Amino acid sequence: REKLTRAQRTVADGMPLPSERLTLAAFLTHWLEIKRGDLRSESYRRYEEMVRLYLAPPLGHHVLSRLSPSHILTAYARMRDAGLSGTSVNLTHGVLRGALKDAVRWGLLGRNATDAVTTPRRSTVPEAAMSADQARTLLAAAEGDPLEAFYTLALTAGLRLGELQALTWEALDFERRHLEVRATYQGNTDGAPVFSAPKTDRSRRTVQLSVLAVEALRRHRVRQNEQRLSVGALWQDYGLVFTTEFGRPLDGNNLRVRSFARLLTRAGLPSMRFHALRHAAQRC
Repeated sequence: REKLTRAQRTVADGMPLPSERLTLAAFLTHWLEIKRGDLRSESYRRYEEMVRLYLAPPLGHHVLSRLSPSHILTAYARMRDAGLSGTSVNLTHGVLRGALKDAVRWGLLGRNATDAVTTPRRSTVPEAAMSADQARTLLAAAEGDPLEAFYTLALTAGLRLGELQALTWEALDFERRHLEVRATYQGNTDGAPVFSAPKTDRSRRTVQLSVLAVEALRRHRVRQNEQRLSVGALWQDYGLVFTTEFGRPLDGNNLRVRSFARLLTRAGLPSMRFHALRHAAQRC
C-alpha cells in the first residue's frame, strides 16, 4: 500500500514514477480500499471475492507494469477448466479491466493489458458433454499412457484439473480406497509452485476410489519411482502424484494441448474441454 501511495503522490507532483516492483496483488488490495467508499456493501463483497478467489491466485504475483494479455488469457483458461462459467469469467474480467483502467488514469501504467483480451461469452450452444460410452472409450485409449492414472481419476473420481495437479501421495489411502482433496495448484511464483487450500467446505472433501483407479495409481507409483531413480538428484520432491519428469507439477496448458487433445484424437472423440471429464465422472 505504501508503494502505491508513494507512486500516486509522485504522479500528482508531476515527477517520474519510481522504479519499484509493485505487484498486481498489492495494487488490487489498495484499489479495493479506494473503491470501497464508492460501492454498496454487496457490490464491494463481490469485487473483493473475485479479486481474492479468481484474480490474485493466478495473476497477483506479476509485477503490475509487466502484466501482459498472455498472462490474463492463461488465467482465464484455467478458470474455465476449473469449471467457472463464461459469465463468471466475464464478470471477473470486468473487475480487472476497471482496476487497470484506474492504474492507467493514475499514471501507474502506460497501457491496459485487458484492451487486447477478448472476453469469453456465455454460449447459446451447450458445451460438448461426454457420454458414458465416450468416457469408456477414452479410458481404453489411455491404457498404457504415462498419465493413464490421471485420466482414470478425472473420469471416476471427478477431480478438477487443479486438484489433480496438487494431489499428493500422502492424501491417498489405498487400504480404505479413498483420497482427500486438500489443495489446488495455482501456478508458479518465481519458479516455485503455488498451492492453495480449496475455496469452500464443499471442495474440501474425501472421495471414494474405484478399484480401477486404485490399480491405475499403483502402476503409476511404480513408474514414478523408476523415473525418480533415473534422474537422481535432479528430482524435485513435492510429494505429488502427477509430475513432470523431474517431479514438478504438471503444466495445465501442456496437459490440455499436448496430452488431453491428443488423447481425444487417439480415441476418435470430438474436441471438448477438460472439465467435461468431471461431468462424466458419475457415468463410468
